[in-house]
Amino acid sequence: MQTKHNMDLSKYKYFYVNGSSYCEGGGLEEPEIRSDSVIDEYQKQYGVTWSNRTEVNFGKRLSDIIGIPCINEAKCGGGMERLVRKTYDFIDKHWDEKDKFFLILEKPDSTRSEFYFNEIGDYFISNSNFTGLNGTLEYGDSTRSYFDKNVYEVDKKYQDKFKQWFLDFFNLEENIRKNEQQFIGLYSFCKMNDIKIFVMSPNDFYFKDSFNNDDIISFTKYNKGDDIAGWCKNNNLLIKDEIGEKYKDFHPGYFGHLEYAKELAKFLEKKENKKLI
Repeated sequence: MQTKHNMDLSKYKYFYVNGSSYCEGGGLEEPEIRSDSVIDEYQKQYGVTWSNRTEVNFGKRLSDIIGIPCINEAKCGGGMERLVRKTYDFIDKHWDEKDKFFLILEKPDSTRSEFYFNEIGDYFISNSNFTGLNGTLEYGDSTRSYFDKNVYEVDKKYQDKFKQWFLDFFNLEENIRKNEQQFIGLYSFCKMNDIKIFVMSPNDFYFKDSFNNDDIISFTKYNKGDDIAGWCKNNNLLIKDEIGEKYKDFHPGYFGHLEYAKELAKFLEKKENKKLI
């Protein structure tokens, strides 16, 4: 039997977010790093603007609503391996304050992975496209600076090596299982050490009943998890919904991030039994 606990936000100094582009604000990049930036279109249609995506992702919006700083280490293209690695690093670095922060974690899809490349001395993101279980490498890109053109030019030299690694070592079914094992391991570690953790969706296969329902971000009693991408899609709040199909961008939109943050604040309000907004 699972015990319910109210959440007192007054004890927290900051909160941590990790995931993929959906959490970083992908699609809402500034012109300096995306030549086809949608900022001008939003300003034209809605009269809103921003300097960079860090100002408008749901983590920053939630921070503004609840008055607690957000540390967002989500990354475009990032998968579960990166999320687990970075979250453990964050917890280790802030161990003395583990009762002063809470975590909000996406569950990236398992077509993403990362690997450490000795020649560069850094981790690289690997994204892939799949039809069924037959995949092709889409790109391998350094996590050092995803949109840094100089880094990207250097990384292009290694694409053949990345592709060979993918062909030799990547299997989607195995990666799904590995990712779920990694996710339950991180979740269980947090629960064992009384670190407050919220997940946008639980596991689908391994140990799915091990997730406390109170830790799953769900905005109605009928849902079993509301990840930002799925929620924005269901509520017509993707970029393509907000500014037109010609953009064909399936990332959460400017208003999608805002409305998701509002729903998250209400979700946390129920946990702390206080009015936030």
